Amino acid sequence: GGRGMGVSANLSITSYAILALLADRDWSSYELTKYFRDSLLRNCWPRAASYLYKEQKKLADNGLIKPRRSSTNVRRTIYSITEEGHCALSCWFTEPNDIEYSFQYQYASMVKFLFAHVSGDRAIYDQIRLIEQETIAEAKMIFDKLNEESRVFENSHVNVHVLRFIVDLTEFRLRWCQETLQQLALLEKLPDSIDEVEKEFLKQVARLKTIAKIQ
Repeated sequence: GGRGMGVSANLSITSYAILALLADRDWSSYELTKYFRDSLLRNCWPRAASYLYKEQKKLADNGLIKPRRSSTNVRRTIYSITEEGHCALSCWFTEPNDIEYSFQYQYASMVKFLFAHVSGDRAIYDQIRLIEQETIAEAKMIFDKLNEESRVFENSHVNVHVLRFIVDLTEFRLRWCQETLQQLALLEKLPDSIDEVEKEFLKQVARLKTIAKIQ
C-alpha cells in the first residue's frame, strides 16, 4: 500500500472523487465522465470531460486504478480500484481539509454585482434581478436532470442530503435577492445612508463572530 501514499500529494479532489466512485463498483471511463456531468456532483464540483479523462489516466499511471477492455465493447475502458487506490482514498478521508481552500464559492454573478456600481446605480438592481433569474433557471435545470429516466443517482441515501444542501443554497440565494432589493430601496430614502451601511456591516461581522465562536 506504500505506492498510494507516495502519490497522494499529486492527487486532486477530482482524483479522490473518481477513486470513491470506483470503491463502490467498477465504472467505464464514459460512465465516470457522465456521472460528473449528470449527477449532483456537477453542482458542487463541475469539471470538463477532457480534464476527467486526464485524471483517470493519471490514476491508472500511478497504479491506483486498473483499466481493462469491456467484454461487450472493445472501445470502452473499464476501471477498477486497486489496493493502492483504496489506501490513498482511506488516507484522504483522514486528512484535515485546508480551511483556506475547503469552500471557495466562485460565483461570477456576485463579482458583477460587486462592481455593478461602476455602470450606474440601476446596474446594481439589474444584477440582483439577473441573479434571481439565473437561480430559478438553475433550479429548473437540476429538477429536469433529476427527472430524466437516464439520471445517475448512486448512493441515494447520501445524495438526498447533498440535494437538500443544494436546495437550501438555492432558496437562500432567492431570499438574498429579495432582502437586498428591499434594503437598497430603504437606503435610498434615508438622508444619511452611510451610517446605516456601517451598522449593517458591523451586524454581519458580529454574526460571523458568533458563528466562529470567537470570544
